[in-house]
Amino acid sequence: MKTVMEQNTVNKKDEIKNILSESKDMVGEKDVSEGVFHKIFRGYIPLNLLSGLKLDLEGPQKEKIDAYCNLINIALRKNTSILNYLLKGYGTNIQDVNYKKTALDEYETEKSKLDDYEKEVIKALGNPDNSLKEWFSELKINPDLLKSAVVNPFQIDQDAYIPPEVLDRMSKIGLFSLKVPKKYGGLGFSQKEYDMVLRTLAHISGTLLAVVSAHSTIGSAPLLMYGSEEQKERYLKLVSEGNFLVAFGLTEPASGTDAVGKMQCIAKLSPDGKNWIVNGEKIYITNIHRSGLMYMMAKTDLEKGLSVERMKPTVFIVELPFRITDSIDDINKKRKELEQKGMRMSAPLDLMMIRGSNQSHITFENFQIPVNDVLGGVEGGSKVIFNGLNKGRAGFGASSAEAARYIFEGALHHAVNREMFKAFGGKQSDLPQVKKYISRMAVNACALRSISDMTTALIQEHGDKINIIAECAAIKILATEGSWDVATHAMRLWGGTGTMRGHTGGMELAFRDAWIGIIVEGVNEAMKQLVTGVGVQGVKDDADTIGRHLFSLIKPFISFGKPKKDEDQKKKKKFTFDLFGSLIPAKLRLIAGMLRFEKGSLNFSDAFWLQWHTKILSLKTAQLGLKYGNNMVVQQLELIRMSDIAMDLYSLSAVQIKLKSNSGDLELAESSALKRFISITKKRIKENLNDLKIGNKDDKEDLKVADLWIKNKT
Repeated sequence: MKTVMEQNTVNKKDEIKNILSESKDMVGEKDVSEGVFHKIFRGYIPLNLLSGLKLDLEGPQKEKIDAYCNLINIALRKNTSILNYLLKGYGTNIQDVNYKKTALDEYETEKSKLDDYEKEVIKALGNPDNSLKEWFSELKINPDLLKSAVVNPFQIDQDAYIPPEVLDRMSKIGLFSLKVPKKYGGLGFSQKEYDMVLRTLAHISGTLLAVVSAHSTIGSAPLLMYGSEEQKERYLKLVSEGNFLVAFGLTEPASGTDAVGKMQCIAKLSPDGKNWIVNGEKIYITNIHRSGLMYMMAKTDLEKGLSVERMKPTVFIVELPFRITDSIDDINKKRKELEQKGMRMSAPLDLMMIRGSNQSHITFENFQIPVNDVLGGVEGGSKVIFNGLNKGRAGFGASSAEAARYIFEGALHHAVNREMFKAFGGKQSDLPQVKKYISRMAVNACALRSISDMTTALIQEHGDKINIIAECAAIKILATEGSWDVATHAMRLWGGTGTMRGHTGGMELAFRDAWIGIIVEGVNEAMKQLVTGVGVQGVKDDADTIGRHLFSLIKPFISFGKPKKDEDQKKKKKFTFDLFGSLIPAKLRLIAGMLRFEKGSLNFSDAFWLQWHTKILSLKTAQLGLKYGNNMVVQQLELIRMSDIAMDLYSLSAVQIKLKSNSGDLELAESSALKRFISITKKRIKENLNDLKIGNKDDKEDLKVADLWIKNKT
């Protein structure tokens, strides 16, 4: 009989084995080369690779995508109804505004801007330049269809509903076929082109950006990566027509970050083997009320008697009746029809951000899916979802970095025009503490653009040859955290006006929308663990190989005198010693990383600083790995700290390469912000390396305080 302590130890080991097993699909395919973060944890930054990336579009390609982004701005320009929300924010309306000077001044200023822009647009549509004509021809658009302004972000936010005419216009200009290859009727945009579209949408509406991003990535990517040719022909051509959106049913009430481990939705084969019978729940499913297609993940009960925790997930293709032109009445009618089939779908969830993106709570009650409507094979769901999400995370770099810039420039404009405290100079921007905030926002916004550009170029040029899972997770973390930091400091400058709904400065709405990136498609704390988990995988594999070989040499001595195990057990544990094929290559790879030095386009001192501190990170990671072994997977604080250091080294590389390669082209203000980022980041790297150790005192004290409060609650 095992004691309670012994049993708890066994249970913990089993749980760690489960975590390691479930994470196999998260660290990427074996048939691609190691990515940048793999090399960082091996002890060097591939500065030659990073310095050789082509960061910007050039020539005709850039001219064409610039024209497309101009088309987006024209088609999705804001209409004058936004001014009603400005007045509402001031507690007034068009009849009473004359009695409120501040509201009236802002109303007249903003109306003048809208009127002037509208005149420019009408002129451009009446006599479009050649670049616009090309897009009108390619998309088969009559310019007259774009003569009315249709977008009101404040109305979308208030109603939690995107009007059909807005979605229809988005469809007509190709926003729902951006990532669909041309052979299936889409625009086939590259990652760089796609990122430029996201940057454009970031200035228009966070909700519209979220709709396009979710549809384009987790909507289209899984089918492109894992669909059969028959499935691609059938569904991608429908997607490219733009009559509906695509959703992904993953998150459940009990499974957010731990999407697979805690999943409770189950699919069982019907007795006749013709359908899957699905029971369970999904929640926070984006785009669902406008989607004609949903990829839905459920665990499949193939081996009878397995607990739900042991079942493996499968992704199913579910056809839905919704269309982008549906009215609210149409949506409700179709929801009732689905309920008759066993799919109960809630009204849009009343969330604080990206309202209008139609998040919903779905309950399946014996819902039937045809047996062949499976994506990526039965029990192959993990790779579909993890790689699909990976593609989605990449877009956060461009969208969140641009949102940070947009928010910063709005706050800066407010600060330099806000009159106050003549003793300091008369403007809000003259205050020393405000200048600190401006510096912080500028540093974040400028650095994020550099990091985003480098990551996008890396994905476009090498994404099919190297493992980019950690890089996609890293840019999602860096951009969303940086954007949120900018938003919180911008709010300080805006003061009360920043909290006003409907204000044309847009701060209140932008502030709420900025939060979504931190928690969606993997909460950032979990993504940091993923960065480390993926990054150390190569080192861990080599260390395991060396460990198994060394153990095989000493095993005969430590096994001497012990009873022999039966033949079946011996076969399971059989190990073949391979000196030249496994042991020596593993040792050489570990040594090579620590000895390697790459300079890239940087000067020697900058490159040396980066490479030296990367080697310190690698050594400290190895030290912790030796201490904890497989238990390292549950050392969350250490994993996060490793990730923070690795991401700072990656970011520092991007910024220094940007400064070196564009030294004569950068404005003095941007150059100074990037240089300030370098000094701040170097200091943070040193501090985190110092804190990365076994038994961190501050961590212990924090955990002690938390445990006492948790104990009081339980």
